[in-house]
Amino acid sequence: MHFNFTYWGLPQYAPADEENLCDEFASKVAKKQNLPVVEANMVSEGGDRSFNSKGVMMTIEHTELQRNPGMTKAQLEAKYKSVLGVTKVIWLKRGVVDDSESNEAMWPGPDGITKNAYAYGAEHVDEIAQFADAHTILLAWVTAEEARKDPIAAINRQRLLENYQILQSATDQDGKPFKIVLVPAAETMYYNSTLNDDLCAWVSEMTFLDGSTFPQGTAPIFQLVPTSYMNILISNGVVLVPQYWEPGKSNSIKQKDAQVMSIMKSAFPGRKIIGVDPLAYNIGSGGGMHCSFQQEP
Repeated sequence: MHFNFTYWGLPQYAPADEENLCDEFASKVAKKQNLPVVEANMVSEGGDRSFNSKGVMMTIEHTELQRNPGMTKAQLEAKYKSVLGVTKVIWLKRGVVDDSESNEAMWPGPDGITKNAYAYGAEHVDEIAQFADAHTILLAWVTAEEARKDPIAAINRQRLLENYQILQSATDQDGKPFKIVLVPAAETMYYNSTLNDDLCAWVSEMTFLDGSTFPQGTAPIFQLVPTSYMNILISNGVVLVPQYWEPGKSNSIKQKDAQVMSIMKSAFPGRKIIGVDPLAYNIGSGGGMHCSFQQEP
């Protein structure tokens, strides 16, 4: 199934030829595998689709509409049912700030006030929610206390609360409610960036939708790193889970790492749960492990 690709909905900022190279990838893989190709005739990225294996798909409304201007949610849902064979689509509203499209805004940096942090994300569902099995959904969660201390966490909490309410009302393929397991959201992390970084230089040329301006002169610049415990990789007999603590970091991160590992062990009985440090990849790619791996059954 070939979905179109428009550089995460930012074709106007795509480096020369990169958008086309990515868009051709599906057909090249299919040719090597001697498989037929069906054109979906819509834009969609794998990171924004999560399935329960029984006909239910989760995705983010903001992202799918942004990628397909001119299409309605009803049209998109009909298309998904047609090309993917799903019977039901759960539409979450928004993803988290640290996974937002780069041209949305400049965000508060480490001091919590100055807007000197840029995002490099795609606003995909795999940063906030995953099916653990056909009847269980894992959802990232920010506490009220965390929201009071951190402006990024405060925005994320409001978005996750709205998504939680949607999931509470959602039903599976048999009309039964899902079991929702709340998983601690990773702490907000920043990477000290400079215009010598290709990514930073790329974002500096953007016009931000909210009217933000990019830091000028020698002002400090930070990347808002898309850290998430939901960006897991589920494979045969194993689940790879992000872990963010390292010597020198706060003990609260270490405690969250341990709490998440415990939740994952309960959510995936029979699978080995392995912790992986994904931070360098998070910084360099704007995503996580699930964004990078492309599984073949």
